[in-house]
Amino acid sequence: MGTNTPTGPIDAARRALQRERRQLREEVDAFMTFGERVVDLDATKPTPDRPKAPVAEPTSAALQAVRDAYSETVMSVSHFELAYDESLPEHMAGELGEEVTAAVVGSQSLHPPLKRSLITTTNEAIRTRKRVLALIDGEEERLDEAERTVVDAIERIDSILDQPIDRMEFNSLRLTRERLLDLRAECDELVDERQDFLEQQRRELPDPMTGLAEYLYQHCETTFPLLAVYARLADVIDRSIERAERRLAEAS
Repeated sequence: MGTNTPTGPIDAARRALQRERRQLREEVDAFMTFGERVVDLDATKPTPDRPKAPVAEPTSAALQAVRDAYSETVMSVSHFELAYDESLPEHMAGELGEEVTAAVVGSQSLHPPLKRSLITTTNEAIRTRKRVLALIDGEEERLDEAERTVVDAIERIDSILDQPIDRMEFNSLRLTRERLLDLRAECDELVDERQDFLEQQRRELPDPMTGLAEYLYQHCETTFPLLAVYARLADVIDRSIERAERRLAEAS
């Protein structure tokens, strides 16, 4: 292949997807284990008729067990410090909600409504991660498809440029230029399709303020690897068009 294939950002994107998939799967397992430990705990019904103690009651063993379980599972994933580095109240509030966290941190007992809320919010944290894992699987397929498309385009460019352009007659040069312009239009369509897709995916992520590319590729050299690849492809096509047009001007 005479022209270098500009697919480097796709390789970096794949590595980012693999890292995120590994971390999410570890978090799913951690939340599942945490949920199982909560299910096994005995909840104590509140006793509102009991006279109020003059001092604060000690936290129940069950509620302490909830905090220990969260620390030993969710906060013990291998990437926790790098990705989060938060205290238990901070992280739990972000995952299970501020109300549940306030009860876990500030209550004296694990009562049935709190236990149910812990199980419900934990299951939602698991479902959210599984939805993102599905998005990652789809994104990986799109990377593969994009790479095949770009490689095919480069091969078509090489086929065009392998012709003896410097010795071609005017009509042949004109047809060559039209073929390159068609390729350029296809490249523009790829960009439009990717931008439309990213806008659609923004509405499907748990955090609507974060787009798919920003979430997955925030640590890559470029946040939009496919758009970067298409931009490099467009540059290759543009330079090829310029070469054909210079020869057309000379032949006219």
